[in-house]
Amino acid sequence: MPMLQVRGQRINLATRGVRGSAVLFLHGLGPGAAVWEMVTQGFPEDRRALMLEFPGFGESPAESFAGDIEHAATLLHHALHQANQLDPIPIVAHDYGGLVALCFAARYPSHVQRLVLVGSGAFVRDVHSLWTVHERIKMRGWDADAAKRWLTRGLVEDLADEHLSSMCEAAATTDADVVTGCLRAMIGAEYLEAARTIRAPMLVLRGDADPFVTEDDAAILTARATKATQANISHAGHWPHLEAPDECRAAILDFVNAK
Repeated sequence: MPMLQVRGQRINLATRGVRGSAVLFLHGLGPGAAVWEMVTQGFPEDRRALMLEFPGFGESPAESFAGDIEHAATLLHHALHQANQLDPIPIVAHDYGGLVALCFAARYPSHVQRLVLVGSGAFVRDVHSLWTVHERIKMRGWDADAAKRWLTRGLVEDLADEHLSSMCEAAATTDADVVTGCLRAMIGAEYLEAARTIRAPMLVLRGDADPFVTEDDAAILTARATKATQANISHAGHWPHLEAPDECRAAILDFVNAK
């Protein structure tokens, strides 16, 4: 799919598959659409994967984007219209993308069929840790080493060296100002009340050893949302779609295919 022109921003909407109903994937803070490759490459023929890249990530230029979650949700809304994706669609979102998805689902409910939040709660518990990362990036910049520190601190399972390197390289291309802007937005985010208004079925999916989104965080969001269930992926941390892609894919497809 060509680059979308959305309110003065160029937005990349990568596509895998040529037919079947679509599932939309939103990345978190790190690699852009590349983070979903291991999950989407095993999709059945009757499903297409759409992978949107927020400005400053992957192929989407940063331009005026500064990481604001409300702004990201607005851009997502216009991007779906630009892509002529007007029917309700299942959305799978990780980390920062999960906060955008919650905001989006509360504001534009007619666009959301089902919602899967991977490694994402409705708020950030460890604010101090994110501020530390924010200040380090401000002082030292954002490069492949910084991206590797960010990725590996959330991993439980070791990735193959080549796979980890490719993810770090993809993450390192992210605009540094966008990274720090997203961190500030995550620190100030709280979407528990928004979750209460969402009527679409929701799956709160986390690695059982996620150091950032705890079991309690997932339980709080699940209890607050109207139609939410919770599931864990064994032996995975904050990046279950990298650490256990087959299990992650199965959980996603079981949920989005449910009647």
